[in-house]
Amino acid sequence: MSSRPRRSSPPVSAVECYVVAVHQEIVRLSIRQYGADAPHDVAQDVVETLLGKIDRIMAHYADPVVYARVAYRHATVQAGRRDRVQRGEGSRLFTRADGTRAPGHVVVSGDAVTHDDDRCLFDTLEGRGEAIDDAVAAFLDARRQISQAWHAVSRRDRSAYFAVRGLGYPVTEVAASLGIRRETLQRRLAHLDGRVG
Repeated sequence: MSSRPRRSSPPVSAVECYVVAVHQEIVRLSIRQYGADAPHDVAQDVVETLLGKIDRIMAHYADPVVYARVAYRHATVQAGRRDRVQRGEGSRLFTRADGTRAPGHVVVSGDAVTHDDDRCLFDTLEGRGEAIDDAVAAFLDARRQISQAWHAVSRRDRSAYFAVRGLGYPVTEVAASLGIRRETLQRRLAHLDGRVG
């Protein structure tokens, strides 16, 4: 028999037990819903949220399984929205006439021959009910109209328009950087809105 003293493991706290139980339930639910290729980021997201508010959650949900089921439902909805946004389909699902739910947009991608014989790659969001040919024709028409509208606009006005309308800078800040009055820039932007729109 060994004469070395036995090392005892530290006692497991109630918080650790709660977190482990939540994680195990999330993984179980995820595997049940998705099978072998279940996403692991849902369990990680739930546990991360749990650790940030552990005292409040434990006080409100005494049973970790109950909390895990509620949190899993919310996390899968959020993960689905995040995935749809990344694919360009919009965050919300819409109910079709047959009762099924589908994303609101599709991404139309392709290439087109421009007027100067160059090829142009494009991606654009279109409504789900619109035919692809109509979407391509609408894109090309819009591109032609925009290029005609921008042809006679000065580089300075194009930069200001892009800064305000595209990047969201305040009109007062852009006007100050150009050395013009806010009202002058607003008139120019309104004029350009009329040309582009």
